[in-house]
Amino acid sequence: MKNGFLFLLVLLLGSSLAFRNPPRSLVGRWQQRWANGAILLANFRPDGSYEAFVDGKAFVRGHYSVRQDTVALNDTGCRMYGHYQLTFFAEDSVRFTAIQDSCAQRRRGTNQSVFGRLTPGKP
Repeated sequence: MKNGFLFLLVLLLGSSLAFRNPPRSLVGRWQQRWANGAILLANFRPDGSYEAFVDGKAFVRGHYSVRQDTVALNDTGCRMYGHYQLTFFAEDSVRFTAIQDSCAQRRRGTNQSVFGRLTPGKP
């Protein structure tokens, strides 16, 4: 009886850990459609680099680092780092909310931006 209870307890704990949501990652390709119809495509690589394209043309590139729910970004347009809170939702979307960014241009374009994750093979 005691062994059965212990086995059941271990089974329940193990299954609860198995069904947790995996940590969310910024690595991958993300897309945002602007109000004017332009499409921004951002590619975050595992090595901490990223690049973005607007309507297929190079727009910006830089480096990023993620710690828990915060991303630090620097790029060719703004050499200093900006810090943004990441809010993942709907399994394939992320919102960037400015915490601190002294680069007005990047802050204007990034704060409250919502991106959708592109699945492999999707343009």
